Amino acid sequence: MAVIDKQLDKQLNGQMDEQMEKQLDKLIDKEIDKEIDEQITGFLTYAAAENGDQEVLNLAVDPDHRRQGVAEALLRALLQQISDPLFLEVRAGNSPALSFYHKLGFAKTGQRRSYYRNPTEDAIIMILSR
Repeated sequence: MAVIDKQLDKQLNGQMDEQMEKQLDKLIDKEIDKEIDEQITGFLTYAAAENGDQEVLNLAVDPDHRRQGVAEALLRALLQQISDPLFLEVRAGNSPALSFYHKLGFAKTGQRRSYYRNPTEDAIIMILSR
């Protein structure tokens, strides 16, 4: 969780207070990170709903370590820990990510119009059920 807290605090210019941290802790159920030579090369955060659904909130890999299996290792580690289904959203124009998720067995289940900002873009909702 420390990695996420530091990133959010940086984005908020040091304005993260105790109440915000408590809300974040409620939202984010788990964090999985991947280290190579004691350097964090990627991380994944996800949340679990009371109905049993799981959702990937963020999956990020350091640019110097992309296309080296880090993202797949993170997702596979998550899949060993959770039950189905697993949802995520991805930018409609992010072809590499869409291909990656399809390769792992995710299928498109919906779309959210103008979900992303800067630039405005639709989100593709994907689901994985094993």
